[in-house]
Amino acid sequence: MYILQNLIITAFSILVLCSQANASWLIDASKFHASVHGQISCQDCHEGVQDEDLHPDPEDIGKGGPARFRSDHCVACHGGVLESLKEGLHGTVEVQDPKAYGSCLECHDPHYQAAIGEEAGRFDPSKPLHEQCGACHEPRSELPPFSPEDEICMKCHRSTEPDDPEAAGKMARVCFHCHANEGRPAQQLTARDVPLINPDEYDSSPHAGVSCIICHPQATGTNHGTLDTIRRPLDLEPQPYRVGLLSKTRGH
Repeated sequence: MYILQNLIITAFSILVLCSQANASWLIDASKFHASVHGQISCQDCHEGVQDEDLHPDPEDIGKGGPARFRSDHCVACHGGVLESLKEGLHGTVEVQDPKAYGSCLECHDPHYQAAIGEEAGRFDPSKPLHEQCGACHEPRSELPPFSPEDEICMKCHRSTEPDDPEAAGKMARVCFHCHANEGRPAQQLTARDVPLINPDEYDSSPHAGVSCIICHPQATGTNHGTLDTIRRPLDLEPQPYRVGLLSKTRGH
């Protein structure tokens, strides 16, 4: 029975991950905490980010997620995967073409990856992992805090709920790093491709109280910068990228 349960969990995890893996800039702290990577530091996979002169760099964002992916980030801890691929296996799956497994992000979202195999035996695959903390832990009213270093990352990367009264302000600060017309380096690079937003005019507009990602949901994906259109919630067809209060001249 235990072996059967693990096989079911493994199959369920693979199906969910392969159909839904779509890495985002924004991270649900509770889901990340319950993931297999939830106890490691952001710095373990994103070393050096806090030392970069420009983060995020619009030119890197424009490459799309797959172009920025480096398999050595995964192999540093999962070196056995390469050996298994050489033997024609990936997990319990027989592999015909090992090169087809070169991009881990195609199936695995590193921030929400569920434990697969023996470690997953306590969980009900029909329920979200972050709702099953009691399977291993005593119930708690709140999550353990991030380390000071990781909290710096989460200041921008923590996801917000639509009904959060501060959601609009939080997302505007993140988006305006590149999209505001304030003369910053990231904004100057962004102005080469899209018009910028005048923050003062935006703050007095009806949209100032609406989170950017309500109308631009795709912008949270790691393919941000490769999108030519946006899809608004009520639209049936993609609409050309447009923002109501754009600067009249790019970069000024």
